[in-house]
Amino acid sequence: MKTRTPLYLKVAGELRQMIETRILKGGERLLSLREMSRVKGVSIPTVIEAYRHLEDKGLIQVRPQSGFYVVGPGDSLRMPPREREDAIRRALDGGLELPFDAAIPDDIFIPVRRLSQILSLLLRQDPGILGRHTSAWGDLGLRNQIARRLLEWNCQIDPEQLVITNGGLEAIGLCLRVLTGPGDLVAVESPTYYGFLNLIDAFGLRALEIPSDPAGGMALDQLEAALGRFPVKACLMSTSVSNPLGVTMSVAKKKQLLEILGRREIPLIEDATFGDLHYDGPPPAAQGFDAHGRVLLCASMTKTLAPGFRLGWTYPGRYAQQAFAMKRVISGDQSELLQKALAIYLENGGYERHLRRARHALKMRVRLALDTILAAFPAGTRLAMPSGGYLLWVEPPGAIDLELVQRAARDQGLGVAPGVIFSALGQYQRHFRLNVAQADTRRLADAMHNLGAVIQELYR
Repeated sequence: MKTRTPLYLKVAGELRQMIETRILKGGERLLSLREMSRVKGVSIPTVIEAYRHLEDKGLIQVRPQSGFYVVGPGDSLRMPPREREDAIRRALDGGLELPFDAAIPDDIFIPVRRLSQILSLLLRQDPGILGRHTSAWGDLGLRNQIARRLLEWNCQIDPEQLVITNGGLEAIGLCLRVLTGPGDLVAVESPTYYGFLNLIDAFGLRALEIPSDPAGGMALDQLEAALGRFPVKACLMSTSVSNPLGVTMSVAKKKQLLEILGRREIPLIEDATFGDLHYDGPPPAAQGFDAHGRVLLCASMTKTLAPGFRLGWTYPGRYAQQAFAMKRVISGDQSELLQKALAIYLENGGYERHLRRARHALKMRVRLALDTILAAFPAGTRLAMPSGGYLLWVEPPGAIDLELVQRAARDQGLGVAPGVIFSALGQYQRHFRLNVAQADTRRLADAMHNLGAVIQELYR
Protein backbone atom coordinates (compact mmCIF):
# COMPACT_ATOMS: atom_id res chain seq x y z
CA MET A 1 0.00 0.00 0.00
CA LYS A 2 1.40 3.38 -1.03
CA THR A 3 2.04 5.81 1.84
CA ARG A 4 0.41 9.20 1.44
CA THR A 5 2.68 12.23 1.62
CA PRO A 6 1.66 14.51 4.50
CA LEU A 7 0.00 17.69 3.28
CA TYR A 8 2.54 19.95 4.97
CA LEU A 9 5.36 18.21 3.05
CA LYS A 10 3.54 18.84 -0.23
CA VAL A 11 3.30 22.56 0.60
CA ALA A 12 6.94 22.60 1.72
CA GLY A 13 7.99 20.80 -1.46
CA GLU A 14 6.26 23.36 -3.68
CA LEU A 15 7.91 26.23 -1.82
CA ARG A 16 11.29 24.52 -1.89
CA GLN A 17 11.07 24.13 -5.67
CA MET A 18 10.28 27.83 -5.98
CA ILE A 19 13.32 28.67 -3.82
CA GLU A 20 15.68 26.36 -5.73
CA THR A 21 14.53 27.69 -9.10
CA ARG A 22 14.90 31.24 -7.72
CA ILE A 23 11.26 32.13 -8.26
CA LEU A 24 11.56 33.00 -4.57
CA LYS A 25 14.91 34.73 -4.11
CA GLY A 26 17.20 35.10 -1.12
CA GLY A 27 15.93 37.83 1.20
CA GLU A 28 12.37 37.70 -0.12
CA ARG A 29 9.55 37.69 2.44
CA LEU A 30 7.11 34.77 2.32
CA LEU A 31 3.38 35.16 2.68
CA SER A 32 2.08 35.28 6.23
CA LEU A 33 0.62 32.13 7.75
CA ARG A 34 -2.92 33.31 7.09
CA GLU A 35 -2.18 34.42 3.52
CA MET A 36 -0.36 31.19 2.64
CA SER A 37 -3.21 29.19 4.15
CA ARG A 38 -5.69 30.97 1.88
CA VAL A 39 -3.51 30.69 -1.25
CA LYS A 40 -2.74 26.98 -0.79
CA GLY A 41 -6.19 26.05 0.50
CA VAL A 42 -4.81 24.39 3.64
CA SER A 43 -5.09 25.03 7.36
CA ILE A 44 -2.82 27.43 9.24
CA PRO A 45 -1.30 24.52 11.31
CA THR A 46 -0.35 22.85 7.99
CA VAL A 47 1.42 26.03 6.89
CA ILE A 48 3.17 26.26 10.26
CA GLU A 49 4.51 22.72 9.83
CA ALA A 50 5.57 23.44 6.24
CA TYR A 51 7.44 26.58 7.29
CA ARG A 52 8.99 24.73 10.21
CA HIS A 53 10.20 22.00 7.84
CA LEU A 54 11.78 24.57 5.50
CA GLU A 55 13.39 26.34 8.45
CA ASP A 56 14.89 23.06 9.67
CA LYS A 57 16.34 22.57 6.17
CA GLY A 58 17.96 26.02 6.34
CA LEU A 59 15.91 27.36 3.43
CA ILE A 60 13.94 30.01 5.31
CA GLN A 61 14.34 31.87 8.57
CA VAL A 62 12.07 33.58 11.07
CA ARG A 63 12.69 37.26 11.74
CA PRO A 64 10.98 38.36 14.98
CA GLN A 65 8.06 40.77 14.48
CA SER A 66 8.66 40.62 10.73
CA GLY A 67 7.81 37.22 9.28
CA PHE A 68 9.41 34.42 7.27
CA TYR A 69 12.19 35.08 4.75
CA VAL A 70 14.07 33.03 2.17
CA VAL A 71 17.66 32.49 3.29
CA GLY A 72 20.27 34.12 1.04
CA PRO A 73 24.07 34.44 1.11
CA GLY A 74 24.14 38.22 1.19
CA ASP A 75 24.58 40.55 4.10
CA SER A 76 20.95 41.63 4.14
CA LEU A 77 19.81 38.67 6.23
CA ARG A 78 22.78 38.41 8.55
CA MET A 79 22.07 38.77 12.22
CA PRO A 80 23.90 42.03 13.08
CA PRO A 81 27.19 41.19 14.86
CA ARG A 82 26.34 43.57 17.72
CA GLU A 83 22.98 41.84 18.20
CA ARG A 84 24.64 38.41 18.29
CA GLU A 85 27.31 39.68 20.68
CA ASP A 86 24.61 41.06 23.00
CA ALA A 87 22.85 37.67 22.95
CA ILE A 88 26.12 35.89 23.75
CA ARG A 89 26.88 38.29 26.60
CA ARG A 90 23.41 37.74 28.09
CA ALA A 91 23.89 33.99 27.89
CA LEU A 92 27.45 33.73 29.15
CA ASP A 93 27.91 36.51 31.68
CA GLY A 94 28.71 34.06 34.49
CA GLY A 95 27.52 33.96 38.07
CA LEU A 96 25.55 30.73 37.63
CA GLU A 97 25.55 27.77 39.98
CA LEU A 98 25.48 25.38 37.03
CA PRO A 99 26.84 26.96 33.83
CA PHE A 100 24.70 25.05 31.36
CA ASP A 101 25.23 27.83 28.84
CA ALA A 102 29.05 27.64 28.61
CA ALA A 103 30.90 24.73 26.94
CA ILE A 104 33.30 24.26 29.87
CA PRO A 105 33.38 20.93 31.78
CA ASP A 106 33.29 20.63 35.55
CA ASP A 107 36.66 20.23 37.31
CA ILE A 108 36.13 16.50 37.88
CA PHE A 109 36.48 15.94 34.14
CA ILE A 110 39.89 17.67 34.09
CA PRO A 111 43.13 16.11 35.52
CA VAL A 112 43.64 19.12 37.79
CA ARG A 113 45.70 17.37 40.48
CA ARG A 114 48.14 15.70 38.08
CA LEU A 115 48.69 18.90 36.08
CA SER A 116 49.26 20.85 39.30
CA GLN A 117 51.92 18.33 40.35
CA ILE A 118 53.69 18.63 37.00
CA LEU A 119 53.63 22.44 37.15
CA SER A 120 55.08 22.43 40.69
CA LEU A 121 57.83 20.01 39.65
CA LEU A 122 58.79 22.11 36.62
CA LEU A 123 58.98 25.29 38.68
CA ARG A 124 61.14 23.64 41.35
CA GLN A 125 63.52 22.19 38.77
CA ASP A 126 63.71 25.28 36.53
CA PRO A 127 62.40 28.55 38.07
CA GLY A 128 63.83 30.48 35.13
CA ILE A 129 61.20 28.95 32.86
CA LEU A 130 58.89 31.84 33.79
CA GLY A 131 61.22 34.34 32.17
CA ARG A 132 61.84 32.60 28.84
CA HIS A 133 60.18 32.78 25.45
CA THR A 134 59.65 29.84 23.13
CA SER A 135 59.38 29.60 19.37
CA ALA A 136 56.38 31.49 17.98
CA TRP A 137 54.96 28.22 16.68
CA GLY A 138 55.40 26.34 19.93
CA ASP A 139 57.42 23.97 22.08
CA LEU A 140 58.70 21.10 19.92
CA GLY A 141 58.20 18.58 22.72
CA LEU A 142 54.50 19.39 22.86
CA ARG A 143 54.23 19.33 19.08
CA ASN A 144 55.82 15.87 19.06
CA GLN A 145 53.28 14.61 21.58
CA ILE A 146 50.37 16.05 19.61
CA ALA A 147 51.68 14.42 16.42
CA ARG A 148 51.84 11.10 18.28
CA ARG A 149 48.26 11.56 19.50
CA LEU A 150 47.08 12.31 15.98
CA LEU A 151 47.95 8.77 14.91
CA GLU A 152 44.76 7.88 16.83
CA TRP A 153 42.90 10.17 14.42
CA ASN A 154 44.40 8.42 11.35
CA CYS A 155 46.67 11.44 10.74
CA GLN A 156 50.40 11.14 10.05
CA ILE A 157 51.92 14.58 10.25
CA ASP A 158 55.27 16.31 10.64
CA PRO A 159 55.37 17.82 14.16
CA GLU A 160 57.59 20.64 12.93
CA GLN A 161 54.68 21.79 10.75
CA LEU A 162 52.36 22.15 13.75
CA VAL A 163 51.63 25.58 15.22
CA ILE A 164 50.72 25.93 18.92
CA THR A 165 48.16 28.70 19.45
CA ASN A 166 46.41 30.64 22.20
CA GLY A 167 43.39 28.34 22.24
CA GLY A 168 41.34 26.84 19.46
CA LEU A 169 39.82 30.10 18.25
CA GLU A 170 43.25 31.56 17.48
CA ALA A 171 44.01 28.41 15.47
CA ILE A 172 40.82 28.86 13.44
CA GLY A 173 41.43 32.60 13.09
CA LEU A 174 44.99 32.00 11.91
CA CYS A 175 43.72 29.70 9.16
CA LEU A 176 41.00 32.16 8.12
CA ARG A 177 43.56 34.96 7.85
CA VAL A 178 45.82 32.82 5.67
CA LEU A 179 43.04 31.71 3.31
CA THR A 180 40.69 34.68 3.01
CA GLY A 181 40.37 38.43 2.73
CA PRO A 182 37.62 40.92 3.58
CA GLY A 183 34.35 40.22 1.80
CA ASP A 184 35.11 36.56 1.06
CA LEU A 185 32.52 33.82 1.59
CA VAL A 186 33.20 31.00 4.06
CA ALA A 187 30.92 27.95 3.99
CA VAL A 188 29.92 26.80 7.49
CA GLU A 189 27.62 24.12 8.84
CA SER A 190 24.38 25.39 10.33
CA PRO A 191 24.01 25.49 13.28
CA THR A 192 27.68 26.17 13.99
CA TYR A 193 29.77 27.29 16.95
CA TYR A 194 29.12 30.99 17.56
CA GLY A 195 32.85 31.63 18.06
CA PHE A 196 33.42 30.79 14.39
CA LEU A 197 30.78 33.33 13.38
CA ASN A 198 32.38 35.97 15.60
CA LEU A 199 35.71 35.44 13.83
CA ILE A 200 34.06 35.64 10.42
CA ASP A 201 32.41 38.94 11.37
CA ALA A 202 35.59 40.33 12.93
CA PHE A 203 37.62 39.61 9.77
CA GLY A 204 35.05 41.20 7.46
CA LEU A 205 34.06 37.85 5.94
CA ARG A 206 30.61 36.44 5.15
CA ALA A 207 29.21 33.12 6.33
CA LEU A 208 27.37 30.91 3.85
CA GLU A 209 25.29 28.55 5.98
CA ILE A 210 24.83 24.93 4.86
CA PRO A 211 22.24 22.94 6.85
CA SER A 212 23.46 20.22 9.17
CA ASP A 213 21.46 17.66 11.13
CA PRO A 214 22.16 15.47 14.19
CA ALA A 215 21.97 12.25 12.16
CA GLY A 216 24.57 12.82 9.44
CA GLY A 217 26.07 16.28 9.68
CA MET A 218 26.33 18.77 6.85
CA ALA A 219 24.02 18.28 3.84
CA LEU A 220 26.71 17.71 1.21
CA ASP A 221 24.28 17.93 -1.71
CA GLN A 222 23.40 21.45 -0.61
CA LEU A 223 27.08 22.29 -0.13
CA GLU A 224 27.85 21.15 -3.66
CA ALA A 225 24.96 23.17 -5.06
CA ALA A 226 26.09 26.26 -3.15
CA LEU A 227 29.67 25.93 -4.38
CA GLY A 228 28.36 25.94 -7.92
CA ARG A 229 26.60 29.26 -7.34
CA PHE A 230 28.84 31.23 -4.97
CA PRO A 231 32.60 32.04 -4.89
CA VAL A 232 33.41 30.26 -1.61
CA LYS A 233 37.04 30.68 -0.50
CA ALA A 234 37.09 28.17 2.38
CA CYS A 235 34.91 25.72 4.27
CA LEU A 236 34.95 25.74 8.10
CA MET A 237 33.35 22.91 10.04
CA SER A 238 33.66 20.31 12.80
CA THR A 239 33.57 16.86 11.21
CA SER A 240 33.76 15.02 14.56
CA VAL A 241 31.55 15.78 17.60
CA SER A 242 30.41 19.15 16.33
CA ASN A 243 29.30 22.06 18.49
CA PRO A 244 26.35 22.40 19.12
CA LEU A 245 24.83 19.28 17.45
CA GLY A 246 27.40 16.74 18.66
CA VAL A 247 27.28 14.97 15.29
CA THR A 248 30.17 13.03 13.74
CA MET A 249 30.27 12.58 9.98
CA SER A 250 30.90 9.06 8.71
CA VAL A 251 34.21 8.25 7.04
CA ALA A 252 32.38 7.96 3.72
CA LYS A 253 30.92 11.46 4.12
CA LYS A 254 34.29 12.89 5.12
CA LYS A 255 35.81 11.49 1.95
CA GLN A 256 32.88 12.80 -0.09
CA LEU A 257 33.34 16.23 1.52
CA LEU A 258 36.99 16.29 0.42
CA GLU A 259 36.02 15.24 -3.11
CA ILE A 260 33.42 18.03 -3.40
CA LEU A 261 35.85 20.66 -2.11
CA GLY A 262 38.77 19.22 -4.06
CA ARG A 263 37.04 19.59 -7.43
CA ARG A 264 37.10 23.36 -6.86
CA GLU A 265 40.38 23.42 -4.90
CA ILE A 266 38.62 24.87 -1.86
CA PRO A 267 40.50 24.35 1.43
CA LEU A 268 38.83 22.88 4.51
CA ILE A 269 39.45 24.25 8.00
CA GLU A 270 38.61 21.17 10.09
CA ASP A 271 37.92 21.73 13.78
CA ALA A 272 38.35 18.61 15.93
CA THR A 273 38.27 20.16 19.41
CA PHE A 274 35.76 17.62 20.79
CA GLY A 275 37.08 14.64 18.77
CA ASP A 276 38.80 12.95 21.70
CA LEU A 277 35.48 12.95 23.59
CA HIS A 278 33.70 10.75 21.03
CA TYR A 279 32.13 7.98 23.10
CA ASP A 280 33.74 5.22 21.01
CA GLY A 281 37.17 6.86 20.89
CA PRO A 282 38.52 9.45 18.45
CA PRO A 283 37.14 8.96 14.92
CA PRO A 284 39.37 9.44 11.85
CA ALA A 285 39.79 13.09 10.91
CA ALA A 286 39.17 14.21 7.34
CA GLN A 287 42.78 15.40 7.27
CA GLY A 288 43.91 11.78 7.28
CA PHE A 289 42.33 11.31 3.84
CA ASP A 290 43.75 14.54 2.39
CA ALA A 291 46.26 13.92 -0.39
CA HIS A 292 46.74 17.55 -1.43
CA GLY A 293 47.46 19.45 1.80
CA ARG A 294 44.24 21.45 1.60
CA VAL A 295 42.90 20.44 5.02
CA LEU A 296 43.96 22.72 7.86
CA LEU A 297 43.34 20.66 11.01
CA CYS A 298 42.69 22.58 14.24
CA ALA A 299 41.88 21.66 17.82
CA SER A 300 42.05 22.88 21.40
CA MET A 301 43.04 21.22 24.65
CA THR A 302 40.56 23.32 26.62
CA LYS A 303 37.73 20.76 26.52
CA THR A 304 39.67 17.65 27.55
CA LEU A 305 42.72 18.71 29.55
CA ALA A 306 43.13 22.27 30.78
CA PRO A 307 40.61 25.05 30.04
CA GLY A 308 42.74 27.54 31.96
CA PHE A 309 45.88 26.86 29.90
CA ARG A 310 44.22 28.27 26.75
CA LEU A 311 46.34 26.17 24.39
CA GLY A 312 45.30 24.98 20.94
CA TRP A 313 47.04 24.06 17.71
CA THR A 314 46.74 23.85 13.95
CA TYR A 315 48.35 21.70 11.29
CA PRO A 316 47.98 24.02 8.27
CA GLY A 317 49.05 21.61 5.52
CA ARG A 318 50.40 23.29 2.39
CA TYR A 319 49.83 26.69 4.03
CA ALA A 320 52.36 26.10 6.84
CA GLN A 321 54.80 28.87 5.94
CA GLN A 322 52.03 31.49 5.68
CA ALA A 323 50.64 30.29 9.02
CA PHE A 324 54.07 30.50 10.70
CA ALA A 325 54.57 34.05 9.47
CA MET A 326 51.06 35.10 10.48
CA LYS A 327 51.40 33.58 13.96
CA ARG A 328 54.62 35.48 14.62
CA VAL A 329 52.93 38.75 13.69
CA ILE A 330 49.60 38.20 15.49
CA SER A 331 50.55 36.93 18.95
CA GLY A 332 54.09 35.59 19.14
CA ASP A 333 54.61 32.66 21.50
CA GLN A 334 52.77 30.96 24.37
CA SER A 335 53.84 30.06 27.92
CA GLU A 336 56.77 27.61 27.90
CA LEU A 337 55.74 26.41 31.36
CA LEU A 338 52.21 25.44 30.30
CA GLN A 339 53.36 23.84 27.06
CA LYS A 340 55.99 21.69 28.79
CA ALA A 341 53.48 20.66 31.46
CA LEU A 342 51.06 19.38 28.82
CA ALA A 343 53.87 17.64 26.93
CA ILE A 344 54.95 15.78 30.08
CA TYR A 345 51.36 14.81 30.86
CA LEU A 346 50.77 13.47 27.33
CA GLU A 347 54.10 11.63 27.29
CA ASN A 348 53.58 9.82 30.58
CA GLY A 349 50.50 8.03 29.35
CA GLY A 350 47.88 9.40 31.72
CA TYR A 351 45.81 10.95 28.98
CA GLU A 352 44.27 7.73 27.66
CA ARG A 353 43.08 6.65 31.12
CA HIS A 354 41.74 10.14 31.74
CA LEU A 355 39.83 10.08 28.41
CA ARG A 356 38.29 6.65 29.06
CA ARG A 357 36.95 7.79 32.43
CA ALA A 358 35.76 11.13 31.04
CA ARG A 359 33.94 9.57 28.06
CA HIS A 360 32.12 7.10 30.31
CA ALA A 361 31.13 9.75 32.86
CA LEU A 362 30.01 12.25 30.23
CA LYS A 363 27.97 9.69 28.31
CA MET A 364 26.19 8.73 31.54
CA ARG A 365 25.33 12.37 32.26
CA VAL A 366 24.11 12.98 28.72
CA ARG A 367 21.77 9.98 28.97
CA LEU A 368 20.54 11.17 32.38
CA ALA A 369 19.84 14.62 30.95
CA LEU A 370 18.07 13.16 27.92
CA ASP A 371 15.80 11.00 30.08
CA THR A 372 15.04 13.90 32.43
CA ILE A 373 14.29 16.31 29.59
CA LEU A 374 11.92 13.84 27.94
CA ALA A 375 10.06 13.49 31.26
CA ALA A 376 10.10 17.13 32.40
CA PHE A 377 9.91 19.21 29.21
CA PRO A 378 6.75 19.76 27.13
CA ALA A 379 5.62 16.87 24.94
CA GLY A 380 7.07 17.17 21.46
CA THR A 381 10.44 18.53 22.59
CA ARG A 382 13.08 17.49 20.06
CA LEU A 383 16.64 16.46 20.93
CA ALA A 384 19.15 13.84 19.82
CA MET A 385 21.89 11.79 21.46
CA PRO A 386 25.25 13.37 20.52
CA SER A 387 28.11 11.16 19.33
CA GLY A 388 30.34 12.48 22.09
CA GLY A 389 31.04 15.37 24.43
CA TYR A 390 28.60 16.97 26.84
CA LEU A 391 26.43 19.37 24.83
CA LEU A 392 22.73 18.91 24.04
CA TRP A 393 20.81 20.72 21.29
CA VAL A 394 17.21 21.14 22.42
CA GLU A 395 14.11 22.32 20.54
CA PRO A 396 10.89 22.76 22.55
CA PRO A 397 7.71 22.46 20.46
CA GLY A 398 6.10 25.52 18.89
CA ALA A 399 6.99 29.16 19.38
CA ILE A 400 8.79 30.09 22.60
CA ASP A 401 10.43 33.24 23.90
CA LEU A 402 13.93 32.10 24.78
CA GLU A 403 14.75 35.39 26.47
CA LEU A 404 11.99 34.63 28.96
CA VAL A 405 13.40 31.12 29.39
CA GLN A 406 16.86 32.57 30.01
CA ARG A 407 15.63 35.08 32.57
CA ALA A 408 13.45 32.57 34.40
CA ALA A 409 16.18 29.92 34.39
CA ARG A 410 18.78 32.42 35.54
CA ASP A 411 16.65 33.21 38.59
CA GLN A 412 17.24 29.58 39.61
CA GLY A 413 20.96 29.67 38.90
CA LEU A 414 20.62 27.95 35.53
CA GLY A 415 21.63 29.09 32.08
CA VAL A 416 20.90 28.28 28.45
CA ALA A 417 22.75 29.31 25.30
CA PRO A 418 20.07 30.50 22.85
CA GLY A 419 20.06 28.88 19.42
CA VAL A 420 20.04 32.21 17.61
CA ILE A 421 23.74 32.80 18.38
CA PHE A 422 24.68 29.64 16.44
CA SER A 423 23.54 31.13 13.12
CA ALA A 424 24.73 34.12 11.11
CA LEU A 425 21.18 34.44 9.82
CA GLY A 426 19.50 34.56 13.22
CA GLN A 427 17.94 31.10 12.78
CA TYR A 428 17.06 28.60 15.55
CA GLN A 429 14.77 30.92 17.47
CA ARG A 430 13.23 27.91 19.25
CA HIS A 431 16.46 26.05 20.04
CA PHE A 432 19.00 26.21 22.82
CA ARG A 433 22.20 24.43 23.82
CA LEU A 434 22.84 22.86 27.22
CA ASN A 435 26.12 21.82 28.83
CA VAL A 436 25.59 18.74 31.05
CA ALA A 437 29.22 18.18 32.15
CA GLN A 438 28.32 18.60 35.83
CA ALA A 439 29.89 16.70 38.72
CA ASP A 440 26.79 16.05 40.86
CA THR A 441 24.32 13.91 38.92
CA ARG A 442 21.50 14.57 41.42
CA ARG A 443 21.93 18.33 41.05
CA LEU A 444 22.04 17.85 37.29
CA ALA A 445 18.74 15.96 37.29
CA ASP A 446 17.14 18.49 39.64
CA ALA A 447 18.31 21.36 37.45
CA MET A 448 16.86 19.70 34.34
CA HIS A 449 13.53 19.26 36.16
CA ASN A 450 13.55 22.91 37.24
CA LEU A 451 14.34 24.10 33.74
CA GLY A 452 11.54 21.89 32.39
CA ALA A 453 9.12 23.42 34.90
CA VAL A 454 10.10 26.90 33.74
CA ILE A 455 9.44 26.02 30.11
CA GLN A 456 6.17 24.19 30.93
CA GLU A 457 4.95 27.31 32.71
CA LEU A 458 5.61 29.45 29.63
CA TYR A 459 3.27 27.22 27.59
CA ARG A 460 0.32 27.73 29.94
